[in-house]
Amino acid sequence: MKKRERGGRKLLCTAAAAALCAALLSGCEGTSAAFFVSGSGKESGQGGETAGEPDGSYGAERDAGREPETSRPLEKETMPQIDYEALENWFGDGSSGGGSGSGDASDPAGNGEHGDLDSDGRGGSNGSGIGNSGPGEGIAGPDSSGPGALSVRDKNVQSRVVIATDVHYLADQLADGKCESFMEMAEESDGRVLPYLWEITDAFFDEVSEIRPDFLIVSGDLTMEGEKLSHQEFAEKLGSLEDEGIQVLVIPGNHDINNGAAKGYREDTIYPTASVTAGEFAQIYEDYGYLEAKERDGYSLSYVYKLDDYFQFLMLDSCQYDPVNLVGGALENETYEWVEGVLEKSWETGVRTIPVTHHNLLDQSGVSKAFFDNCTIMHSESLLGLLSDNDVKLHLSGHLHIQHYREESGVSEVVTGSLLMEPFQYGVIDILRNGDIHYYSRQVDVEGWAKDRGMKNPELLDFESYARHYMWEVNWEKAYRELSAKVQSGDVYLTGDEVYRMALYYAAVCENYYAGTMYKVIGEAKADPAYELWMDIEFTTETSSFLDNILQDPALNYTDILIKY
Repeated sequence: MKKRERGGRKLLCTAAAAALCAALLSGCEGTSAAFFVSGSGKESGQGGETAGEPDGSYGAERDAGREPETSRPLEKETMPQIDYEALENWFGDGSSGGGSGSGDASDPAGNGEHGDLDSDGRGGSNGSGIGNSGPGEGIAGPDSSGPGALSVRDKNVQSRVVIATDVHYLADQLADGKCESFMEMAEESDGRVLPYLWEITDAFFDEVSEIRPDFLIVSGDLTMEGEKLSHQEFAEKLGSLEDEGIQVLVIPGNHDINNGAAKGYREDTIYPTASVTAGEFAQIYEDYGYLEAKERDGYSLSYVYKLDDYFQFLMLDSCQYDPVNLVGGALENETYEWVEGVLEKSWETGVRTIPVTHHNLLDQSGVSKAFFDNCTIMHSESLLGLLSDNDVKLHLSGHLHIQHYREESGVSEVVTGSLLMEPFQYGVIDILRNGDIHYYSRQVDVEGWAKDRGMKNPELLDFESYARHYMWEVNWEKAYRELSAKVQSGDVYLTGDEVYRMALYYAAVCENYYAGTMYKVIGEAKADPAYELWMDIEFTTETSSFLDNILQDPALNYTDILIKY
């Protein structure tokens, strides 16, 4: 397929702010940190307006003794411009998001901290966890200089697996060259960098090719909304890796089968397109686990794949799509019985099982339990009991779009972040000769990939900045809108400056949370004046509750984990 260089998402710039936006994106100095676009298109500080308060300031209405209006929805054109420069350096060490990891291979936490985890089940009763002693000197970890470095394996690595999830691939023709309707949909993204999903996917596959793992696992949500054309095109891409000798294994996600939301985009219109049945899914991906499976479940798309004489993957289909597609995860009673039989046989033969699902085995955090509906497999305690009773140590999943980890009943679950969300993470799993398992995340280097191919698109050539701005926008705008609405309704009392700073703070914290790197910035985050402002309004907005759960989550390194057997 011919590589494309296409324009990406247009950032939140009005005509009045275009010059400033361009300056911020190019890293120019001397730009205002309190630039606002008023309802009339004037810059703040002109026409008598107060810096930090848009035209018709909510704080000004309150101070004047007037009741704030309650029916004034904020339009992007009337919202203040994001101060990207402030966000770049929000936390003093510049560790917010980005980067390729820190520390060394003998210290997975990258922060010199070793030992047990917190006492709430996120740690090592079985010796597994985050920040324990490293897997062994010389084993390549997240600090390696590039994917090619992983192609030369340490003598302690028995097998290497790459895992990616929530790719949300869309067939090229269904986007119609990033037509108007597609870009409008992308503008409302939840943080997935949809305008460059093709480039991210291609760059990832090239990195997998360089790493040369034994296996690539894609754990669900292979496609945007289960479009048949997307499945077929994605399967072709997987085929290029199999041609290089890399065995690919897939399972479906909640977006992939019998999805009535399957659609295509053409010019300014959206049209329905065919999805796939479970049978069609298995046929399209027959070369990616199903034909060579050691054993298959007769009631789902679950199967067992033998890694070697010591390990096997239990690829579990946790999705509900018969008779209609549902978001939540569940296993049929018959599938539980099949799983029990698989685990009993593995116990008897001494083969260790690594289960993989799309949905989560455990409630990963207060955030996932409170805000992300249908994240955890229904009645997952039954599955957890089966795994724990059969000495299963590691479970892999996705679905959350965040990088996370939790341990319960001796089973460690690692959740890999979405490949399509900044910082574009995937996991590398090294199965060591002593039986331990080292999981560490890497980030797709789209920028380097574009430069290597001589591309000219400036957004691709500075993709780290582009993607961070993209993610900041999504979270900043959400917080700013919610806070502004609460001020308008009189539920909270904040100045325009306070609302603005709180929204910036929320964006900076979310970037680290989604990447699994809150441990780097938690001290600064809780010492920031904006933290106190958020805590003062308690749970009056969804974003304040979300933020509270983030900051209560154990601040651990979820990107580098050692599972000890």
